[in-house]
Amino acid sequence: MAENEISSTSVADDSSITFYCGTSRESQSATPATIIDSPLGTYTVVQWTKEFYPETNETPIERCLSVSSVFQNYYKQDLLSDISSEEFRDTTAICTSDSSRASCARVIFLLDEGENGQEIAEALQGALRILFSSDTSVSPDRELIAWYLERVNGIGPNSTRRRFPIYREAPEGIPQRRLSGGTR
Repeated sequence: MAENEISSTSVADDSSITFYCGTSRESQSATPATIIDSPLGTYTVVQWTKEFYPETNETPIERCLSVSSVFQNYYKQDLLSDISSEEFRDTTAICTSDSSRASCARVIFLLDEGENGQEIAEALQGALRILFSSDTSVSPDRELIAWYLERVNGIGPNSTRRRFPIYREAPEGIPQRRLSGGTR
């Protein structure tokens, strides 16, 4: 098992992309995180920093394992090409859809109150597009991947945790937005 891996949640297949629950490299403590291994590198997708997730009755590790499994299953079914957000009752969900269904056909994970679902969905979509790209003629922009994933882990007005201030401005070609921190 890899040094930062808590538990692999995927079944071995021919894919070169794997989502699993591990420990975030960005965190100074052992924070459970959904991680992606890809030909372009290993990246933290979501850090699970809350002590408890009452909406799903899960601990951070349980949440990490379940969401990592969802990411892997949706990836294997080719369902991560269209990420969006949608409000349901008192919460916002990050979802995936397909062309024949509603914009939020399958929930990936729920957000905390006050988090900007649209910005998180756009950032996650941006990172996954680069990571899933099969165009080997173009050198991948690893800084752009990191920038997108920092947005996933740092958007929302109610942040109580460390933000990732590596980039004060978006990399060239990305619309400038004022983003604030969030929690998972």
